Amino acid sequence: MAVSPCISKADPKGRELVRHGTLLFPAACYHDDLTRDTIPWHWHTELEAGIVTEGPAVAGTERFILERGTGFSSPPASCTRS
Repeated sequence: MAVSPCISKADPKGRELVRHGTLLFPAACYHDDLTRDTIPWHWHTELEAGIVTEGPAVAGTERFILERGTGFSSPPASCTRS
């Protein structure tokens, strides 16, 4: 699986429109530099998980502070913002 930047596109209600992976392997791996770009509020039907490789980072609607080496997961159909 290749690692690529996440390009998030959402409809007016915030549902993410990007397909991750393929129909046979619906998973993808992304690398984002959140000091340069932000990921907008969005929701989707897939599980989302992440790990902070350089930190700290802010994630979630309640602004959780994530230190280097920590991670997060968001259940399907939830709102997330990294």
